[in-house]
Amino acid sequence: IAFSEIDQVGFITPFQPKGVGLILAEERKRELIGAADKVYLKFRKSTQPAVGDRFFIFRTSLLIKHPLTNKDVGYLNTILGILEITDVAPDHSIAIVRSSHESIAPKDKLLPYKKRSEEIALHDGTEPKKGSIILSRGHTRLIADRQIVFIDLGENDEIKAGNRFEVFRQTQAEDLLAGDESKIMLKVQPIGELLVLAVEQETAAALVTKSLNEFMPGEKIRLITEN
Repeated sequence: IAFSEIDQVGFITPFQPKGVGLILAEERKRELIGAADKVYLKFRKSTQPAVGDRFFIFRTSLLIKHPLTNKDVGYLNTILGILEITDVAPDHSIAIVRSSHESIAPKDKLLPYKKRSEEIALHDGTEPKKGSIILSRGHTRLIADRQIVFIDLGENDEIKAGNRFEVFRQTQAEDLLAGDESKIMLKVQPIGELLVLAVEQETAAALVTKSLNEFMPGEKIRLITEN
């Protein structure tokens, strides 16, 4: 499956990445920066940029809590765009923003650009695994087709790009004939499917490929297996 927006897929980290540098200012001192704008950059001493080098522009969220357990998940790093170095001075660099997916601003951080493959090979899971959706890109409450979401399973759970998940709901009902307060687990209702695009240690980014109903963070997911 081809996914042309793979360079826009962010990632969750357990810490706040500092990046290798940041944007100091836009050429005309504008606060909102977009494609084709010229920007001034400052890099950390460990990074020596050269003309032609490309970097991801990213921004880190506040600490994310799991929607079901309220435990700390980490920090969402959103990819805002890509820039290319055009000039290097002793104490700063100059770059052109080659693409922007969201508004860019001074103080946004930089990571070395690494081209990702747009081709996602499908891989069925070998063992059943269940998890849940943590949040969507943009922190929207309602999630539908073609949105990017982040799930609470990752490399540590043997999840890899190309895995598919079913989004499902399963509710309980009171057994009115039992004469007590016992519950009946009702049949699982599939409400969507996800395709894993990129994987971190404990989380993964996925594309909503099917949405029978709008769903929300906290929805349950299960790995689609070979059988």
